[in-house]
Amino acid sequence: MNNFAPLFKIWYNIQTFSFLRNRMPIHDNRGFTLVEIIITITVLAIIFALSAPVFRNLQANLDSVGEIREIIGSIRYAQSRTLASEGASQYGIYFSTSAPPQSYTLFKGESYVSRMSQYDIVRQLKKTIISAADLSGGSEVVFDRITGLTSQQGHISFYSADNPAETADLYISSSGQVSSSPFSTSTLASGRLSDSRHVHFTYSRTIDIASSTSENIYLKIGTTTQDINISSFLSGSNLYYNNPISVNGNIEQVVLQTLRLNDPDTLFCVFRDGKQNDLQLDIDLSGDFGVTPNLISFGANGLTTSTGTSIFVGGPQWQ
Repeated sequence: MNNFAPLFKIWYNIQTFSFLRNRMPIHDNRGFTLVEIIITITVLAIIFALSAPVFRNLQANLDSVGEIREIIGSIRYAQSRTLASEGASQYGIYFSTSAPPQSYTLFKGESYVSRMSQYDIVRQLKKTIISAADLSGGSEVVFDRITGLTSQQGHISFYSADNPAETADLYISSSGQVSSSPFSTSTLASGRLSDSRHVHFTYSRTIDIASSTSENIYLKIGTTTQDINISSFLSGSNLYYNNPISVNGNIEQVVLQTLRLNDPDTLFCVFRDGKQNDLQLDIDLSGDFGVTPNLISFGANGLTTSTGTSIFVGGPQWQ
């Protein structure tokens, strides 16, 4: 019996292997082999490794753009709060660029130094670096009440913290407009930049502003003339007109005001943003002799084309 033990053991092992093999699942040719799965995973890993930096840069750029949009929104918010005279105060934006993390602050007051700090709204920059901030030599912009103007025009330069090659610029005009491209400017004798969207001119004749005999200002835009009765648009002791004007179905927006009225002369101030106006503009005054002479003209491109025909007009001067 012992002589058959080795043969019995071999026979037993063969039968056991056959039993297990018959219970293994039959390979489905329609599926993936282990080699195919390994190759697929390897290819996907290579694609992900190559594309990861692209996605990181894209995310960095999106974050930078988002932060710059927030800055633009904050600047406009400060101007709108000033125009609304919230808290009977001015509002502005201060840019802190001296030490990381850089930030900007929406503040309440005539300047950042004299502000009421309890009203500060501070935003830190995470993905954006301010490389330069030149707002009339400073790092803040403050808006004037009623007019929304600023004497701190200039520009701010940015670059992405994750990709310094990605840069952007913001330009702020004296009229408070914000743009990604420079405004039409010229340099005055003092070296200060001026902007054609904001123009001053003087008027030396006394203007009748009595309610019963008040003179009219005429805004001639394209084929439309808008009559402005001065006494109806007085804000305190000055004229202030800021209503949309419909011209052939399109809206033109011109802001006309006086910074002084008959004191002793009149200083007119005109705002004409090229984004809201694309037609020629002539401004006349009814009481200037029998036939209304022209005070000032703007071309369709927004530039002043003449100083007008009235002998009482001085200027114009870009601001």
